[in-house]
Amino acid sequence: MYSRPTSFGPPCQVAATTVDQNGYGGGALQGYNAPFTPPYYDGAAWVDLEYNPRSASPTIDEVLSEITSSYLRYSTDWKTDASDPSGSQQGTNINNNAVQISASVNLFGKTDGLKQLNRYEGFDSTGDGQWVIQTKFETPILNFIDANVGATAITDSWPCSGGAETRPFGMWHQYGREPSGSEGVSLEVSDHPSRAFKSLADAVGFSKTSENLGKVASSKTIREAVVAVPFVEDNTTSAREFFAIDRRQIDTALNGFESGPQANTSEAPVTAGDSIREMVDAMGRYIFPPSMDFINNPDQVDPFAMYIFEFEHTLNKQDLIDIWQNLPPRIGRAFSEDSNLETSEIKQTKQITHDLGRTDELLNGPLSPRLQWMVFKVKQKANTNYYRKVVTTNPATTLPTVAEQATSFDPSGIIAPQATKTVRGTVAEAVERSPNGVFDFIAEGAGSGAVVKGEDFKTSYNWPYDFFSLVELVKIDQEVEFETGEEFTAQPIEQIQFVTSTEAAEDILFSFGPNAAQDSFRQQVDTVMIDKFKIGVESLSVTQEVSSFLGEVDSEYVKPPATSDGTLPVEVFRKTFSDPVVSGVSYNVEVRVTEFQEGSATISKVISAQN
Repeated sequence: MYSRPTSFGPPCQVAATTVDQNGYGGGALQGYNAPFTPPYYDGAAWVDLEYNPRSASPTIDEVLSEITSSYLRYSTDWKTDASDPSGSQQGTNINNNAVQISASVNLFGKTDGLKQLNRYEGFDSTGDGQWVIQTKFETPILNFIDANVGATAITDSWPCSGGAETRPFGMWHQYGREPSGSEGVSLEVSDHPSRAFKSLADAVGFSKTSENLGKVASSKTIREAVVAVPFVEDNTTSAREFFAIDRRQIDTALNGFESGPQANTSEAPVTAGDSIREMVDAMGRYIFPPSMDFINNPDQVDPFAMYIFEFEHTLNKQDLIDIWQNLPPRIGRAFSEDSNLETSEIKQTKQITHDLGRTDELLNGPLSPRLQWMVFKVKQKANTNYYRKVVTTNPATTLPTVAEQATSFDPSGIIAPQATKTVRGTVAEAVERSPNGVFDFIAEGAGSGAVVKGEDFKTSYNWPYDFFSLVELVKIDQEVEFETGEEFTAQPIEQIQFVTSTEAAEDILFSFGPNAAQDSFRQQVDTVMIDKFKIGVESLSVTQEVSSFLGEVDSEYVKPPATSDGTLPVEVFRKTFSDPVVSGVSYNVEVRVTEFQEGSATISKVISAQN
């Protein structure tokens, strides 16, 4: 909110009188500038909507096309000066020239139920057409009444008089606070005060409540990313060679498929690993240099490996209030005592890991000892299409048909704008061959390169993310870990007997879920075997043999024969493992598996008579 009416436009005249009219004064000299001030200024603005149905069950299109609207900003005409009746705020001019509510609100929007209205939230639903009343845009509305009360007094004296009455109060002059209670600007649907009509609001389902405008969001997450691109330099040309990625893997990640198309019938389907999918997903949130953006420029840029480390910070409501008033948020004064930020919000660690042995990850195979990294920052991508947020202007532009175009130029031969030769053939053929389609012929090519309202610009004014920096310092470490592929369970040496015990022990019984017998054994039973069966350190290889056997059972396709009593059929797998060091000691393993690949296992320690 802003106190000076002439900030919205040049001052306008009213009747040449200082006498108030129904409580109102004159023109800009008395603080009224109706042709430029917003509709909520000076009290309120109204629109009366009247609908006289022509059918018992009209469609939403019929309702909107048959409504009549009457606008009113001031409830009375102002005084007219007979000697100079031309003032823009005199008499009936006050309402005729005033900014009405239609300047700020789209009154006759239509949407396809919740599906279109909520498409920005990822919500999908269907429903009948709905009438939508929507503001054309909103900015935070703050209250500056506290600044008014505490303002320093201005002494009015010649030659600089008038300062006390002209000092503005509002955004970017003083510090405002969030409105509370009934404070602020609101939008409301209500019945006509005359009560002479039936309620149109009730008929179409509008809630007759007041909605505050310009409410500050409770929070907003801002992001910035650091990109690390691996490369090697050519020994001869010193040119940077990036690590190429199959375009089909990018398409697979973009479309959310488990696997992509095959190059031919003898080739396995293309797959995209987690690291490729995460890279493609992150690229959709940031602005990349066109020469490196193989998502938006697929015909000009070949895909290559990039590691994208995303950093984010959540601004709270007070942060947003401060930013709108040109003050830094807490993260902007992170090292000040009053920032109240946790260390984890100031210093963040991000990590990307993947297997180098897989062909569907960003990097695979042996790495060159000449591997280098190119590191840079990218900014979060802002919403750039206003028409995607405004229901009433969301439909795509309707272009002239080919038949309509035929009336404006010779169909026997067309010279497209900036073309070097005449394109012969029919109009349809000419339009089809033109790089920009029908846009190349509208207004003699003036529309070439244009986009319809539903399309996004590839390059745009990326406000506000290009105007601040979130990541100020970054340190990148790379590390390669080598694994043998085998798993061992380490135990304190004092808990392991060096010689396998020949003492008897109770059986070990455990159950497992689908295809998880080996995992269940690895998690606990190998340790239990060592402790319960007293297996010596020289004999530990027997636990690996048991584990491998259980893995084979997991991979076995089980289809037990049906039982006669209706119980769940079970197939049994058995195998005996001898102690590799102590003769006469062995271990029997019996695994009972259902057709759902789940079941139970029993491991028994067997001691022969000679021991």
